[in-house]
Amino acid sequence: MRNMKKGLFSAALALAMLLSLSVSAFAAEEVSVPQDNRYVTLHVMTEEENQIALASDYTVREGTVLLKKNNSTGTAGTKITSFTAEHETALFTITSATMTETYNVVCLDAEGNEVSEYYADIPLGNSIAAENLIVGEKYTFRVSTNAAPSRCTAYYKLQY
Repeated sequence: MRNMKKGLFSAALALAMLLSLSVSAFAAEEVSVPQDNRYVTLHVMTEEENQIALASDYTVREGTVLLKKNNSTGTAGTKITSFTAEHETALFTITSATMTETYNVVCLDAEGNEVSEYYADIPLGNSIAAENLIVGEKYTFRVSTNAAPSRCTAYYKLQY
């Protein structure tokens, strides 16, 4: 009887070790998943591309946004009103602003996570094409400036 208990105990211990290894294998797989969610590509458009974009069938929204001075990590800024992607590409530009000639931009998902690289010092009037958007998903842009004293009013145009 004692040998039987030892055998059962050994089998239970071996099973526990196998389960432990399989859980560790699953944990290792989870750790290896890339943490970078930046699937949206930003592209600074040329003047020719801007003219083609003006003739597109996209929904157009224009508005104002408080353009804050950026901080050293690139996380300062103001979000524009969110939009639901109707196409895989959205176009964004700051058309004019007081006390600055450039702007910075990053695309965010509905939860506020950065889904694109951060672009800095884009000349006013130059559009950004945000490519690889998921149609039906909500996005926004966070904008800032490196040049304004602390903040200024900016006018933007969004085509989505």
